[in-house]
Amino acid sequence: MRYSDSTAVFKKINSIKNLAKKAKDDDLLLETELMILHYYVFKDRFSKDFTVKKIKALADIAKKDKVLWLEIRTLSLLANYLYSEHKEYGLGFEYYEKTAKLLESITIEDFPLKQICLYQIAHVHNEFKEYKKAINYLKRAKDLKSKYNSEYYTPHIYNTLGDSYAQLNQIDSSNHYFKINLKRATQLGDSIWIGISSGNLGTNYLNQRNYNKALPFLKNSIRITENAKDWSFTSGRLSDLGLVYLGLNNLTDAKEAAIKANDYAIKSKAYYRLLNLFKLQSNIAAYEFKPEIASQYLDSLVIVKDSLAKIFNGTKLVRAKQRIALEKQLLKEEKEKLKNFKKIIIRNTLIVLLGVLLILMFIRYSKNKKTALEKEEKMLLEKDNAEKKLNIASLKLKEFTTSFIDKNKKIEALEKLIKDTSETKENDTKEVKIKINQLRKSSILTDEEWDNFVNIFNQVYPIFFNNLKINYPKITPSETRLLALSKLELENKQMALMLGVGANAIRQIKSRFLKKYAVKTDTKLIEIINKL
Repeated sequence: MRYSDSTAVFKKINSIKNLAKKAKDDDLLLETELMILHYYVFKDRFSKDFTVKKIKALADIAKKDKVLWLEIRTLSLLANYLYSEHKEYGLGFEYYEKTAKLLESITIEDFPLKQICLYQIAHVHNEFKEYKKAINYLKRAKDLKSKYNSEYYTPHIYNTLGDSYAQLNQIDSSNHYFKINLKRATQLGDSIWIGISSGNLGTNYLNQRNYNKALPFLKNSIRITENAKDWSFTSGRLSDLGLVYLGLNNLTDAKEAAIKANDYAIKSKAYYRLLNLFKLQSNIAAYEFKPEIASQYLDSLVIVKDSLAKIFNGTKLVRAKQRIALEKQLLKEEKEKLKNFKKIIIRNTLIVLLGVLLILMFIRYSKNKKTALEKEEKMLLEKDNAEKKLNIASLKLKEFTTSFIDKNKKIEALEKLIKDTSETKENDTKEVKIKINQLRKSSILTDEEWDNFVNIFNQVYPIFFNNLKINYPKITPSETRLLALSKLELENKQMALMLGVGANAIRQIKSRFLKKYAVKTDTKLIEIINKL
């Protein structure tokens, strides 16, 4: 299909068609019809209606003549055409599902493109964040053992598997497939996939806070993707690298990574790369004790996240509306058929009565279906809004606790510095102690800050405090705060810092609670907190 001149294209196809007729090769003859369809699809001068009509016509022939491989390929082509070229997600998914069902009835030996078709179906589910469905199709594609497996699609399969598991926060499974891809790319000397797989592994290790393990993978990925001039990917990995440097208390290299990540994000015009970049810049500002700047970057991060969520939710809404429109179209077609049927049976009184009954039933069904569809659409919108609010609250709660954890780490570092400082540096020691006191004071939660914390906490864990009052009606305010902070998996010294008390006081509060409510062990207490 590399010829731009339609005359040349059809001349070539007709010559193949003549050869197929001579050799009485029916499959090759049908293949030429597919060639024509591909030409219609990839030449935008043909209308959508014309192209869809042509593809459906060949699909009907394949179904009628029971040529399974041809039916699969035409439906797959139609799905890709509607989904990718015209953004008709509802109808596209309809044909992807039909393709998937047919693929169950054919082996890869009889249909060498089976692995590719499964990957394409998995890919669209991954794009719509339907990760469990994507994993199901990807595993089916991966497990196909045949000489027909695609060398091009194999790394995409492993990479998308790794990504899907990462999105589900199943990092060990994600790392497993990224490592397979990295090993395969290394054996083949495929630098692009070495860079991609290394970067993905580095990001996973970063999310596990295994900074030392993440560092070499991210550096290797950045080196390769910079050489390949993939500015978007490089920007994302540089932001991750900056977070790794911060985790290793290397502020200088973290700031340098942030500058380069910003330059590449601008160069690539990849808006979504600003998510990690703003997170890095906010953390750097917090590390430098610049709360106002940190807050500004955090606000920018929320704006970008909200904007991307709106785009994605808009796409989901388009898909839902298209599906509803498809249902309505099917209902309309059914209604038309019923109308035609009524004209035929009107000659007979009994059939007319039956037709009236069918019409009444259809109207009732249509009304119920319409009501159900409208209710489903409303529920979808409400769910999306709820998820958006929950994600923002979770992000704020995480940033809230991370800020106090970081302050605690800085206090420990400064206290260690005092311990290691000789008596001859008394003035320096005094300055460090002053700084420690300032950090401690700024870390103690005021009543107003606690109220803000409770507000955010309730958005993420809406029934926690109510369950506390129900299950433990005599619980004290200090015990309430202790259990809430324990829910966030904070250590005793971190909770002590936030509440402005000593670590012993935290242990005493916990001990009183254990004794008061006959909780035998700390492990049992953790189980209680997790169930609240």
